[in-house]
Amino acid sequence: PSVPADVVATVVVLQALEGLSDRDALRALVTDLRWKVAAGLSLDDEGFHPTVLTLWRNKLRASQNPERVFDAVREVVAETGVLAGKTRRAADLYAEVIGVDSTYVSAAFGLARCRVEDGDRRGAVDAYRAVPPSSATYTEAQVATARVLVGRDQDAAPTASDIAAAASTIDAARIDSAARARLATEVLERALVSITSGALPEDAGASIFGNPLTEKGLRRSLESSYRDLARVASTPAERFELVDRAN
Repeated sequence: PSVPADVVATVVVLQALEGLSDRDALRALVTDLRWKVAAGLSLDDEGFHPTVLTLWRNKLRASQNPERVFDAVREVVAETGVLAGKTRRAADLYAEVIGVDSTYVSAAFGLARCRVEDGDRRGAVDAYRAVPPSSATYTEAQVATARVLVGRDQDAAPTASDIAAAASTIDAARIDSAARARLATEVLERALVSITSGALPEDAGASIFGNPLTEKGLRRSLESSYRDLARVASTPAERFELVDRAN
């Protein structure tokens, strides 16, 4: 039977907060009463297979808003202050784990999330870059690095160096063409907003995806990205919308 979306979303959030692997997260769901209560499951519920989390993450990555589950949680946290004062302690614990065993990559992801919450873009990038290329989560860390560099979850505008580094990270990432186009579009849209708002000056000497870091150059790159996305759109309506943006 299918697993309710709210149950999977709850497990995904708890997993991220605890820095657990998929298998350990499902073990916690079965054995930890707090997880069962949070997910709204009965005490004798046997949970579901860990691959469900993998399928969910893949679907989220392929969607227009891959971070929507965590965005919703951040809004609640910001409004209620429920985790006030706990981020620094969590960061210290993650850093301690990395210091003992740098191959424990879930700690790197946990530390990066804490740095993002603190508005420490550079610290978050450093944490994600601690994930070694040999890790199965290396590509996921590269994608997260690109998003952090352009300040997807932060108010401060990215610098020209941040945007260039994000573009280089995307170019180097081992992701399919559709995922690459979606990620490039995120970076380009963020850069364009920063320039048109005056938060970031144009820099004709900087090259982003083959075009200069200017409003004209970014719009040219975005046109190409929108057309790439249109070619892999799942519905005619989505395809028409993307072609319209490109035009």
